[in-house]
Amino acid sequence: MSSNNAPETEQIKPTVVRTLSPPPEIWELVHPVEERQSNSGGSFLRRYTPAAISLVLVVIVGALGAAIWTGDLRFRNVQKPTTSAAMIESLISQKVILIFERPILA
Repeated sequence: MSSNNAPETEQIKPTVVRTLSPPPEIWELVHPVEERQSNSGGSFLRRYTPAAISLVLVVIVGALGAAIWTGDLRFRNVQKPTTSAAMIESLISQKVILIFERPILA
């Protein structure tokens, strides 16, 4: 009997050594893109068309607002003709309006 307090023999697992693979080439990571011809006129139109449309809309709305404002100022004090039956009778009684026996031909 030995008085050994040493742990019993454990199974030793072999260590697994993993090696890194070599890195991929840079051209394997880059995806090919189709080459397009540059269209400078098209890019110009794509860039400035929304701004031009907005400018045209602002000009149209401004012109419409100015026309309404001008019309309001111009016709604000124009009185509508008031020709009621009572007014015509009062003018006839005051002999302001002459009544002709035969109609006036225009």
